[in-house]
Amino acid sequence: MTSLVEQVALYIRDHEGRLATAESCTGGLLAHQLTSVPGASEWYHTGVVAYTEESKRQLLGLTDEELRGGLVTRDCAEAMARRVAALSGADYAISTTGVCGPAVSEGYPPCTAWIGVATPTGVFSTLYTSEDMGRSRNKELVAYAALDFFLSLHRS
Repeated sequence: MTSLVEQVALYIRDHEGRLATAESCTGGLLAHQLTSVPGASEWYHTGVVAYTEESKRQLLGLTDEELRGGLVTRDCAEAMARRVAALSGADYAISTTGVCGPAVSEGYPPCTAWIGVATPTGVFSTLYTSEDMGRSRNKELVAYAALDFFLSLHRS
């Protein structure tokens, strides 16, 4: 994961931007990985762990409409990314919301997550699924997928 984190850091620095994260199922792992890079304070702005529906409403201001389908949805992931960017003033944001285990939630098996990315040009999302490798490994896989998705949007 270190290489991906360094690539994200390089992209944000090269574009003189700031990055924020809004995490649910990864529980702060993205923020942890991103702030492990020396000099992260130059480009990493804010990390919010909004684990419950209540915290998504209170901290990020998600609405009934954005949460109407549940927490494991495109709408929720995109709203989380958009809101943490707006609240922090960051140019870019990454969000994760899903199921890392150990049980099925909202009908989704473990290691299923929606990833959202907010950029100056729009908000994008993808559904990530993988074989259930246990809660800790699933969190790592989703965090890795989130960083990879961010980079995929910015590759030429």
